[in-house]
Amino acid sequence: MKRVKRTSRWACMIYAGLWLAGCHGGGGGGTEGATLPLEVLGARGGTLLARAGHCPQGARLVWRDARGTVVADGERVDDPVPDEALTVTATCGDRRAGAVLAVRSVFSTSSAFAILREDGTVTAWGSPAAGGDMGGREPRGAIQIAASERAFAARGRDGGVVAWGDAAAGGDIGRPLSGIAGLYGLHRGFLARGADGRAHVWGSAIRPFDEDGNQDNLSDVLDAPALDALRNATHVVSSLGGHAVLKRDGRVAAFGDAQVGGDVSPVADDLSDVVRLVATDYSMAALLADGRAVVWGGVTDPGVHAGGLSGGVLSLASNSAVHALLHADGSVNVLGVGLLGRGEEISGVRGRLTAVRRIYASKTAFAALGHDGRVVGWGDDERIGESFREVEPRLRDVVSIASTETSFAALTRDGRVVTWGEARTGGDSRAVAPELTGVALLFANDYAFAALKTDGTVVTWGAAGEGGDSSSVRGMLRDVRAIHSTPLGGFVAIRRDGTLVAWGSASAGGVLPRSHASRVPHSVVNSLRSQYRS
Repeated sequence: MKRVKRTSRWACMIYAGLWLAGCHGGGGGGTEGATLPLEVLGARGGTLLARAGHCPQGARLVWRDARGTVVADGERVDDPVPDEALTVTATCGDRRAGAVLAVRSVFSTSSAFAILREDGTVTAWGSPAAGGDMGGREPRGAIQIAASERAFAARGRDGGVVAWGDAAAGGDIGRPLSGIAGLYGLHRGFLARGADGRAHVWGSAIRPFDEDGNQDNLSDVLDAPALDALRNATHVVSSLGGHAVLKRDGRVAAFGDAQVGGDVSPVADDLSDVVRLVATDYSMAALLADGRAVVWGGVTDPGVHAGGLSGGVLSLASNSAVHALLHADGSVNVLGVGLLGRGEEISGVRGRLTAVRRIYASKTAFAALGHDGRVVGWGDDERIGESFREVEPRLRDVVSIASTETSFAALTRDGRVVTWGEARTGGDSRAVAPELTGVALLFANDYAFAALKTDGTVVTWGAAGEGGDSSSVRGMLRDVRAIHSTPLGGFVAIRRDGTLVAWGSASAGGVLPRSHASRVPHSVVNSLRSQYRS
């Protein structure tokens, strides 16, 4: 493992994608021999939880990104950039402890997992048609993995790329690539950025409204000028058939089906100083540095949408059809396809959407978490709305929310869980209600939930065959520190000792093949534990 520069006596490294360990920092000026135990739970890309022990008055916890900028203050953070290092520090009086979380190393397609190990090797399992079988194309010296819906691609230290999975989804590059400096997953393909900034694309160009289901090869439909417009990509998002590319200069290019966001020309002049892109199945939205949001694609009113009364747009959340815009004043607006009943209508709740802290989305609805810990839900009234109204009085002091395809689960500050939505996808948790106490974090795939408790055990519910029933591995779900999922029904838990425990649909990564190593190598775990000493 590459050694991180030692900047103080309290730092320790956590290999976050695979294992999140207890981290016992040095004294940092405190009493000789005194320690401040620091433990981090969660998976990179999701909600992370840090807790410091031996501090009766409660430690101050601060999260910083790779540039040292504070991104959150408190025990929880919604991981802002999982492909960059993240630091958490704990302070209790004159004692300090800290942890540097490595970039994510667990990835998933719709129904397969891939793990990038410290030595540059890759382990994959799940549906062979979605990247679970590498077919002998195992990369060596890999430093990055990207995923499309049904394929993986890995970039090596030498700049080469290996892909596997569904050929039509980018699992077959078709030609050797070299000098690659970045990889980005598309809906059914990949974009690679060369060291010279040039873009290389492969996979399928989908036209979602083509009744004949026709699709073309991406490399055939993008000519030289179109590829040149994609130079210097830093981030890519995809709808069902369109792709938006954020470039190094803060501008945006797009390609693919114009009906679903593949043509940015109607708003191109407004797309500068972009800081974030999001996509629904049908449209794109960009958040600008000045707090404006720009929307294009399958919406009735494309264009620039200014911020609220006391400031600009703070963040964006999207489900399969609608964008929800959270303004700096805590108000909310929505934009999207107005014919699916997926949250595009908020007149009934607009007056309650004030002082909102964060917006969460399922595929068909939204839940807004207020600064007061209360929740407002809207969208998909048939499957979610009535259920929400039944549990709303219990939604108090909520700290985070997770969602499946058509259900939500809210975690309260005292470790309880409240669920609503479609029963078959986890909206009804009554069968496990007695076990849902002392919960630390929530995880989900499209059909089931998994709750990680403070004692390291796991409780699951939802569709039994897609991870809602974990009884076959219950005895192994101990001392868990992180959980990852595939959308179509697989879960894998990472235990403190590096052991992997999988459950759920066998065709979606819920079973680890016996031929695969089911444990992080001891050498990795040991080196991480001793990376820094007090």
